[in-house]
Amino acid sequence: MADYLRAALRHPHLLTQRPRALIGNIEGVVRHFAAEGLTTRNYLKAAVKGPNVFSQIPETLIANIEGVVKHFAAEGLTTRNYLQAAIEQPSLFYQSPETLISNIECVVRQFAPEGLTTHAYLQAALNQPQLFHQKPETLVDNIEGVVKHFAAEGLTTHNYLRAAVKKTSVFCQKPETLIGNVEGVVKHFAVEGLAMRPYLEAAIKQPQLVCQSPATIIANIEGVVSHFAAKGLTTRNYLRAAIKKPSGFCQKPETLIGNIESVVEHFASEGLTARDYLRAAVKQPQLFYQKPTTLIGNIEGVVERFAGEGLAARDYLRSAVRQPSLFCLKAETAIRNIEAVAKHFAPDGLTVAAYLQAVLHQPSLFGQRPSTIIGHINLIESLQQQGLLPIEQGKPALLAFILKNPSFIVLSDSNLHLREIATHATDSSVPLRASRKDVESHLAAALGHPDLKMAAPKIDRPDSPDADLGQHAKNLLLRALIREGYLKGKTR
Repeated sequence: MADYLRAALRHPHLLTQRPRALIGNIEGVVRHFAAEGLTTRNYLKAAVKGPNVFSQIPETLIANIEGVVKHFAAEGLTTRNYLQAAIEQPSLFYQSPETLISNIECVVRQFAPEGLTTHAYLQAALNQPQLFHQKPETLVDNIEGVVKHFAAEGLTTHNYLRAAVKKTSVFCQKPETLIGNVEGVVKHFAVEGLAMRPYLEAAIKQPQLVCQSPATIIANIEGVVSHFAAKGLTTRNYLRAAIKKPSGFCQKPETLIGNIESVVEHFASEGLTARDYLRAAVKQPQLFYQKPTTLIGNIEGVVERFAGEGLAARDYLRSAVRQPSLFCLKAETAIRNIEAVAKHFAPDGLTVAAYLQAVLHQPSLFGQRPSTIIGHINLIESLQQQGLLPIEQGKPALLAFILKNPSFIVLSDSNLHLREIATHATDSSVPLRASRKDVESHLAAALGHPDLKMAAPKIDRPDSPDADLGQHAKNLLLRALIREGYLKGKTR
C-alpha cells in the first residue's frame, strides 16, 4: 500500500483511474511475457518505480519491448534479458523503441572505429540499463572527456572502451569524477613511486579503479601495508605487486591479510615465516588473493606424492619461496612434470629421487613441461657427442653432469643453440656458465663486431678471386644471427 501511495503522489491520475483498468494493464503485460520469466511481483516493482507502467495499455508496452528486441535480435538481444533490464529501468517499458534503438546505435556508430560493437555495447547496456535511455551525446562526452584528459599518459579510446564494457558504470559517470578518482590515488602514492601511466594500465585491467573513491583504494593499500610493516612489507613493494595484479587495490585489507596469515600459520612448523612468504607474494601477487586452502593443497599434494623419494615439506617450501609460482602451481601438474622426465630417462639410470634433488636447486623445473626439459637434455647431449662439453661420452656422464648443473636445462632452445654456435665460431668449449649477454658479446666480437649497441654494417664480397673471404663470411653469419634473434642488435 505504502509503495502504491508514493507512486500515486507522483502520478495523481492513479487515484482517479478505475482499479479494474489499472489491474488489467498490469496483468495484460505479465500474461504476455510470462513465458519469458516476467512475474507479477517483479513487474509491480518496476511499476512502482515508474508509475506510467500502471496507466499505459498493455499493447503499447508490449510493442515497445518487442520492437527493441526484434531490432537487435541478430546481435543476441533476447526478450528475457531485455525484460530483466526493464525491471531495473522501467522507462524501457514506455519509451518508444525508435528512441532506445537510436540511443544504442548512435554510441556504437561513434566508437565503432575504436572497436566497439553493437553486441558488446548491448551486453553492457543489459548490465547498466541506463545506457538504453541516456542521451548518446552525454555518454560519448563521458568517454571522450576521460580519454582526452589522460591521452598524454597513454590512455586510448580503444583501451578505455574495453574497460567501460567490463565496468559499465564508466559510461554513465561524469569525467571529472573519474579523473578525480584516478588522480587522487596517484597523487597520494606518488612519493612511493606510483606513476600515472602504470596505474592507468592497471585500471584498464581492473576498471573498478576508475570508479571507486580514492579514499577506499588508499585505505585498502595502507591497511595491508601497516599490518605487515613489521614483517618487511613496504608501500612501494606492495604497490608494485598491486600494479601487476590490480584487484589488490580493490579488495578489503582483512581479506588479504587473512589469506597471507592462514598459509603462514599452516606451514609455520615447516619453517615458513611471514617475512619470507610476503617476499614471495610481492613477486607473485596472486598469493595475496588466492584462497589459502588452494595454495596449501598445491604444496601438500606434491610433498605427499614424493615423500617416499625424500622430499620434505620444509625443502619444497624453501623452493617455493625462491620460485613463488610453485605455490599456485597445481600439485598434479608439478607431479606430472617431475615423473615424466624421470620416466623418460629411467632406462639410462635417472631416478625420481635423484632428479628431485636437482630440481630443488632449480625450482623452476617443477613448472616446466616435460617435453621442453627432455628436448633441452637432448640438445645438451648433442653437444656432448660433438665433444663440446668437458665431460666423458655416454648417458651416465651426461645425467651426472645435468644433475650437478640443473640450471643448464632451463636455458631456452635458442639460448642453447646460441652457445653451440659460439663454440664452433670461437673454437672453445660450450660457455654454459656464462650469461647470454656475455656469450652474445663474445660471439659478436669474434665475428668482427665488438659493440652490439652499434648497427652491424654490411661487408660486400670482395671482387678479387684471390681475396680472403673470411671477413665477409663472418659478416654474413653475424647479420644472419641478428636477423634470426640469436644476437640482440641491429643491421644496416
